Parts: sequence; structure tokens; C-alpha cells
Amino acid sequence: MTKLHRLKQEARESAETRGHKLGRYVEKDGKSALVFCTNKDCVAYAQVKVNPLPNEIEIGGTALALHCPYNPE
Repeated sequence: MTKLHRLKQEARESAETRGHKLGRYVEKDGKSALVFCTNKDCVAYAQVKVNPLPNEIEIGGTALALHCPYNPE
């Protein structure tokens, strides 16, 4: 398992605990990826970076920080 794959999996699990249903990841350059919540009207996202700059983090985004207000459950 590559580091990018592991980070994407961790981000998905964290977002799901907040009620977000994430779509497919869009990889930028093989070292970072971005994904958005697919719940209707939700604009939350998750982003992962394999080699973040010193002032960045590996996993971040509003899908990991906030509960989904449009969660059907």
C-alpha cells in the first residue's frame, strides 16, 4: 500500500465518521489528491498530500473538521 493510498483511506474513514459520503478522488500529480462530499448541497472536501510543506498537513479539509449538515441519516 502506497502512502498516498493510505492517506486517502484515512481521510475517507475520518470523513465518514462526520457523516460525509465522499466521491472519487482526483489525483493531481501522484503526490496529492482532492475529493468532495457527494451529499446533495454539501460543499465539504478532503485533501491529502504525501509530502506537505512545513506549514501544511498530510490530511485536511472541511469534511474532516465539520459534520455534514445534509447527511440523510
